[in-house]
This record gives sequence, structure tokens and C-alpha cells, in this order.
Amino acid sequence: MASDQRYFTFLSDSPAKIEIIPGDARLSMQRELDRNERQDFDVLVIDAFSGDAIPVHLLTQEAFELYFKQLRRPSGILAIHITNTYLDLRPVVVEAAEHFGYKAVLVNSAGDGRLSQDAEWMLVSRDSFTPRSEWDANQLSMEGSNFRCKHPWTDDYSNLIQILKR
Repeated sequence: MASDQRYFTFLSDSPAKIEIIPGDARLSMQRELDRNERQDFDVLVIDAFSGDAIPVHLLTQEAFELYFKQLRRPSGILAIHITNTYLDLRPVVVEAAEHFGYKAVLVNSAGDGRLSQDAEWMLVSRDSFTPRSEWDANQLSMEGSNFRCKHPWTDDYSNLIQILKR
């Protein structure tokens, strides 16, 4: 759908080399690494959490390890869209980031209420983050915060109950 110019022209207007790889992104990125085709992304965006369903396998420590292998070192940024009505995904992201020695920052993005809605994003990187004027004033460093999972999420364990919003 993203390449259909009736709906979007971003891809066709871009001077970049764009390759669309259909299928589960985590599996596709693992296949690339297995072929020794590391991507060196400056920014890797995980935006698969539409609605209130979440693909848990994209938030495990194994998934984060894969993402970090695909990022440019040391300055690459993992951007994860975590907006959810019922679940607070911040602790999951913070736990995974800190497990690998990364820093995480929450950024609230205000929508216009017409074409876009308010959104929460977690930015994860080895580098420290510097506030930018275009970011919402409510950004919050997660370092040293009380946001913790009782047990890190892995491919063998996740617990949605512990992150239910009150």
C-alpha cells in the first residue's frame, strides 16, 4: 500500500534507494544478518502497535538485540511507537534498553486531532539525548526511573498483566 501512488507519494518522491521487504520485519532482519547483510540504520522505526493489539515478539530482549545489531554504531536510534489505550509499554522498552546498555527517552508527539492523534514514542540509543525544541515539553528521561518490569520480556516470557494501565 505504501508504494501505491494513489495513497502515498513519499516513496516515489524519495531520492533514496528503497526496497520493500514483505513479511514479519523481525524475521526478515534476522535473515539479513544470517546472510551477513547488516543494515547500519541511522534510525530504525518500530511502528507495529496499531490499535490495542501488540505483537509481543517485537518487544522481547531477543528482538532488541536484533534491532541493535542493525543500527549504526554508536549513534543509531531505535524509535518505538508505544501508544496504547490499555498497556503501558514504557517499562518493557526501558528494561530491554538498559539490559543492553542503551538509554531510553519518552517523547510525546502532539497530533493535530484531525489527521493525526497524540502519540507516545520511545527513543533508544547508546548516545545521550539532547532536548529539541520541536519535541513536546513532556519528554522524560527514563534513566533511574521507577518504570520497571518484574521480569524482562523474552521470547519465552512476557506478562501483559504487569503493564496494564490503572
